[in-house]
Amino acid sequence: MPQMANITVKKADGTTDITYNALVASSGDRNPAVFRVEAASVFPARRPRATIATQDNGPKTARQVRFATSYPVYDANGVLLGNVPGQTMFTVPENLSVSDVAEAVHQHTNLCVTTLIRDSIKSGFAPT
Repeated sequence: MPQMANITVKKADGTTDITYNALVASSGDRNPAVFRVEAASVFPARRPRATIATQDNGPKTARQVRFATSYPVYDANGVLLGNVPGQTMFTVPENLSVSDVAEAVHQHTNLCVTTLIRDSIKSGFAPT
């Protein structure tokens, strides 16, 4: 199992780092690990957050992994303008090799950071 740690990623400008601080480690199935950008605001509710939770599927033939983010946006007066939620869900079959699962996960996550997929998500439209 991975060990809980802070996660640092690049912001949209491609050069500035943003750190999602490790807040709460998962205590087991269905209990998410929680990360939050502590430097984003003095108010915890205004900070972007991420969670990851895992559990067995119904027949226990696979593990389900849910990764979710929440990015609240406030105006200068502290009024919530909106929230940008995101979610990725994987079902990892128990009968596949570790290398096959690793390849599938790497391809999926690498696709998520391509310009085409990012632009589709940002615009809300699939490529035409």
